[in-house]
Amino acid sequence: MKLIHVLAAVTGVQACQKEITARHPHRHSKRQDANVTFPPVLDANEQIIVNSFDNTTISTWSYYYGQSIPASPEHMLTIVRSWTADRWADNGFVSRLDEYYVYLNYPVSHSLTLTYANGSTWEASLEEAVLAADDTTSYPNRIPTFHGYSPTGNASAEYVYVGRGQQIDFERLKELGVELEGKIALAKYGGPFRGLKVKNAQDNGMVGVVTFTDPGDDGNITEANGYAAYPDGPARNPTSVQRGSVQFLSTYPGDPTTPGYASKKDSPRADTSINLPYIPSLPISWLEAQPLLQALNGHGTSGEEVNRTRWVGAIPGADYSTGVGSGASLSLSNVMKENYTTIWDAIGIINGTNADEVVILGNHRDAWIVGGASDPNSGSAVLVELSKAFGKLMQTGWKPTRTIILASWDAEEYGSIGSTEWVEEYIPWLKTAAVSYLNVDIAVSGPYPYTDATPDLHQLATSVMKKVIYPTPGSASQTLYDVWLNVSGEFGVLGAGSDYVPFVHTGGIASLDLGAGGGATDPIYHYHSNYDTYHWMSEFGDPGFHTHKAIGQYIALLAYHLSSDVVLPLEPADYVPELESYLSDLNDTVAEANATIDLSALSSAISTFASAAQDFNALRSQAVLANDMALVSTVNHKARDFSRGFVSQGGLAGREYYKNLLFAPGLDTGYAPVTFPGVAESVTFAKDIEAAQEWVGKTADAVLVAAGILKTYSDWTTFHPPLKSGSKVLVNAWHSRDSTVGTRGYLAEWIHNVNTAQPVCARGSQPVSGEQRLPPVVTYLVDDKEDSRPSKRRRMMENALDQTPDPRSGLATSMLQLLEDEDQPVMFCNFDDDQEGEEPADVRAMRSAIQQFADSVEILSYDDVNTVTSELMQTDRMRFQYPWANDPGKRSVLGSMPPCTSKHRLTLDIHSVKTAKIEPAWLARNSLPRRVVDYVVTLNQDTATEQAWRNLRPLEGASVKSWNHTCRQRHSPIAINIDTKGPMKSWTMASLRLRYGLMRG
Repeated sequence: MKLIHVLAAVTGVQACQKEITARHPHRHSKRQDANVTFPPVLDANEQIIVNSFDNTTISTWSYYYGQSIPASPEHMLTIVRSWTADRWADNGFVSRLDEYYVYLNYPVSHSLTLTYANGSTWEASLEEAVLAADDTTSYPNRIPTFHGYSPTGNASAEYVYVGRGQQIDFERLKELGVELEGKIALAKYGGPFRGLKVKNAQDNGMVGVVTFTDPGDDGNITEANGYAAYPDGPARNPTSVQRGSVQFLSTYPGDPTTPGYASKKDSPRADTSINLPYIPSLPISWLEAQPLLQALNGHGTSGEEVNRTRWVGAIPGADYSTGVGSGASLSLSNVMKENYTTIWDAIGIINGTNADEVVILGNHRDAWIVGGASDPNSGSAVLVELSKAFGKLMQTGWKPTRTIILASWDAEEYGSIGSTEWVEEYIPWLKTAAVSYLNVDIAVSGPYPYTDATPDLHQLATSVMKKVIYPTPGSASQTLYDVWLNVSGEFGVLGAGSDYVPFVHTGGIASLDLGAGGGATDPIYHYHSNYDTYHWMSEFGDPGFHTHKAIGQYIALLAYHLSSDVVLPLEPADYVPELESYLSDLNDTVAEANATIDLSALSSAISTFASAAQDFNALRSQAVLANDMALVSTVNHKARDFSRGFVSQGGLAGREYYKNLLFAPGLDTGYAPVTFPGVAESVTFAKDIEAAQEWVGKTADAVLVAAGILKTYSDWTTFHPPLKSGSKVLVNAWHSRDSTVGTRGYLAEWIHNVNTAQPVCARGSQPVSGEQRLPPVVTYLVDDKEDSRPSKRRRMMENALDQTPDPRSGLATSMLQLLEDEDQPVMFCNFDDDQEGEEPADVRAMRSAIQQFADSVEILSYDDVNTVTSELMQTDRMRFQYPWANDPGKRSVLGSMPPCTSKHRLTLDIHSVKTAKIEPAWLARNSLPRRVVDYVVTLNQDTATEQAWRNLRPLEGASVKSWNHTCRQRHSPIAINIDTKGPMKSWTMASLRLRYGLMRG
């Protein structure tokens, strides 16, 4: 779902979907380089990749996808899932299908009747014409015209033309005294996402919406300018209809019934009213919009008086008046079938040698129509050919340093559902391992390349462009870089509209979206129409499929370098000029609103980030010059992780899903991005200056967290940021070690490392509504033994802190109050039991650092932890997912204690469960690249255990070991321990994880 870039002189072409917006003069994204070699010089592996792409076979893949006809609308999302996974497997990828159970709806029947003032009527066909020249358009089971997620409903009322249906359009109409309540809205496409057109109409009391595509947005290639309509020429067929979702995309993407967590059959379902409309809507062609507009001619306010950009279109005979008082009315009927259905994401994997680094490439597979040659088949065909290229590379003995994942997302068209659910399920692992996400939605709908990307990918994206020969009909061959530079030379900011959304806006993962679209003189691409067919593509869109080939080579080379370069090719410093330009834009926004806001904290944070990025570059250069591979691993992890800081402060107000505080889809665009959105939209929409000032602080904090991740700390014996007088230090007693650290699950993302603001405990696959993020917490684990006796080490700590662990009434309440304190860092310190001999240096250092805060230290006993756990669970603050061997159909929701006592099992909410997948909790720090992955599975120590691991995440080179926690009852879990870098040492599983996660080894 995005509307692709147009160039400076290019008309607004639509893809899946992103609105074209003029770049601000502050931007610093143009990267002209006179040193472009032609033909490109490639190394041996690059040559294998480039030479593996064949335009003829890409054409074959495209034709196959376009001819895979669904039996009914309900089946349009499920076609060719296995075929895609099988093709990837043929080329050496380990393939699988990931299932989700999501809410969708499908058309049953619809009608639209115009009643004129004199009582005569006209009935819209709501059909696209069958074309003899294009047999795809004549399939009897073609998909009807409809809006996904539009509800069943009827509306009969007068109607008003509302332009593009933006908030500002409605505000202008109300200024002019146009009555909207109780009317049906007639809106043209362009501007905001279609779902927001419906939302804006609904918010203004309207009872239905009809949308249409206007030929006035088609640039020069129109019938009015003498061009024949498709299939006889390049102009728009007048009966083409743009289908699409009307979910409120700027609120959150994905399954609307499971916001923030993966959709499984046993998932709790949320109310959808904040994300889906309750008024019906229908899309129509411009040919069928013509009589509706003409009936309004001369009535109400004229287009000239409204005086809004692009208000007046180019439909013959229409003057684009609002139509109030025309006497004409519409009767709209929309009947939908609503149900929950299974969708499948096809996943293909090449395991790399570094288990904690992964590069993901994705394209969605579903389409609104039979055909879908551009959207999505151009991208799907490219990914199949890409898998072939990497298969040939593997035949030479090559193996990537970083794992490569291919993803064919399902149900993207309804709201990036397949990708969002997948990210929600795997977000703990993604936040610790994902290097980047590369998205190719509409690979080709025209000849001109475009790229939107997070700034850290700009340099790589530019350099790889110079390695690809790009087809330029009628002129000498050029590189992709030459064409891109001449057309735009700029990287767009990622807003919304395709499958990169959950990666960049929730995961803080470096992301890129690419493709090629049309300009003002290119054939019109029929977006979401039955005319997006193989015939259109082969005759008008990309004859010979040469552009497909070039785009495929480009994304393959990007993936190759991201997965194989010894030094990870991400550039944190490239954020600096972009952040400065965002700040300049924000100053303009504040000035235009005549507001007074202090932006100095944000400016200072950007300066701090710039300094940290400079230090990072120096450290990376040092690592390369010294050939210090441990240090290279350190800087690679910093480059991978720093952007997580931008999503560390919680979500935007009213749309918490969007956590990236640098950019987000606009509240009233759904597609186009807004930079520094918390501040900007508090000024422009909420008009709340106090809130805007608060968002300045939060945004500055996010930038500082990113800077902190880049920063190299030389002193590991002190805490960063330093604890201040009055900081709360919570020291958990011995037994919580095994439960809090050894068996993680639903401790969610609330426990954070204060150095990085990264989660150190993982979210489970199904969080509970009403979750809240706790302040930063760092957990230190020391010692390597398990014993229930009081330890010498613990006694030493108690004596040093002058504390006693005797239970105190009200302790749980006190602890909750501490956790509510957002202003102070909180530290949990877990100490193991019996340990003889000299105290280790790291323990002495930690004890010394805590000593100065003895007055605020809380040491919890075993009983205290039980009490605190229960209270935390009662307030939805902690969640653990635990399988019960003696009750396999249930799970217990637990806090910091394992299920060793029956009271937890009896008093807590019990839900059905599958095997719990627990993702890595601890980030590898500095020169400690080791990653240990643990999964909690069932009690049975048999082949089911091994199979559970294989089903969860195949990882080559991993040793699988069982560890059975000794418990007082016989329903203990087994945790599979995977040591990805070598054999187990003489540490417990939990100690090993901590030793290589937080402390110097």
